[in-house]
Amino acid sequence: MRSEQTTVTIAPEPIPNWAVEAVIAGGAVVGPAETADAIVWLSHGSRGLPELLERAANARWIQLASAGIEWLFQEDVYRPERVWTCAKGAYGTNAAELAVTLLLCAYRDMKRFLRAETWLSEGGRNLKGQHIGVIGTGGVGRNVLALLAPFDVRLTAFNLNGATVPEADRTLLVENLGREIGTLDAVVVAAPLTKRTEGLIDSTMLGAMKPSAWLINVARGRLVDTNSLVEALKGGRIAGAALDVTEPEPLPDGHPLWSIENCIITPHVANTLGMSPGPYRERIEENVRRFVEGKDLEAIVDGTLQY
Repeated sequence: MRSEQTTVTIAPEPIPNWAVEAVIAGGAVVGPAETADAIVWLSHGSRGLPELLERAANARWIQLASAGIEWLFQEDVYRPERVWTCAKGAYGTNAAELAVTLLLCAYRDMKRFLRAETWLSEGGRNLKGQHIGVIGTGGVGRNVLALLAPFDVRLTAFNLNGATVPEADRTLLVENLGREIGTLDAVVVAAPLTKRTEGLIDSTMLGAMKPSAWLINVARGRLVDTNSLVEALKGGRIAGAALDVTEPEPLPDGHPLWSIENCIITPHVANTLGMSPGPYRERIEENVRRFVEGKDLEAIVDGTLQY
C-alpha cells in the first residue's frame, strides 16, 4: 500500500495538532471520513462513533484512545469485519506509578498522616518481604511488577491466559486467585473489565484475604463488588483499600466509602487527559506506519476476549 493512498480521519473535534502530526509522521494523510481507510478516535467513549463508522464505510481499521474498552462491546459498537486497536499498554507506566503510590501510602499510613493537624503517634510498615499479588499482566500490571521489584518483595501475577510474566516470581491463571489470595499481603487489581473479571473481588475473595492485607484497584470499579468491600472494611476483615476507580463512578457524595477511615480514594487519575497525548501519539504514529506498510498492528482488540 503506497502512503499517499492511505487516508486517516481523526475524530471527534476539536482535533489537536499532535494527532495530525502523528498520522503524518506515520506516513498517511488526514482526510474526511467518506474517503478514509482508517479512523483515529480521540474520545474515551462511544458518543458519535457509530455515526462516524457509517460515514467511513471503507475504513478497515479503527484506533481507539482507551485502554479499557468494555464499552465497545456493552454498547454494541464493535464489528468484527473491521480491525480494531486500542491503547492497552500505552498508559501502563502512568497507571502503574499511581498503583505503587497508593500501595506505599497504604503501608506507610499516609491516610492518617496527610491531613493531620497535630503530631501523631508513629505508624506504618515496610513493603520489604511482603507477598504482593498483581491481577492483570498487560501494560499496567507488568509495569507495576517492574516498579515493585526494587522493594525486595515476592511477586505473584495472575492473568487470563496463563502466559508466564518474567517480571513476577510466578504467574498463575486468575482462576487460581481464590486459593492463593489468603497468602497475599496486598492485591493490586490491574486487569481489564470483561465477563470473566466483572465482580472478581467479591465477598468470598475478600473473606479469604488476610486481615492485614490491602486491596489496590487501578483498573475498573466493577471488578470489585462495592457492597462487599464496604462490609469487609467496616468489619475489619481486611486492613484497607486504595481505589482509583469505583462502582458507581464518580463515587457519589455521602457514599459509605468516603467515611471509612482505612479507605483511600483518588478520582480516576491513574491516567489523566494531560498525561495521555504523549503515549497515545506514539501509538497512533506506530500503528499508522504499520497500517501503511501492511504490517501487524499493535494492541489489536480480541472480539472473543473483549479486550
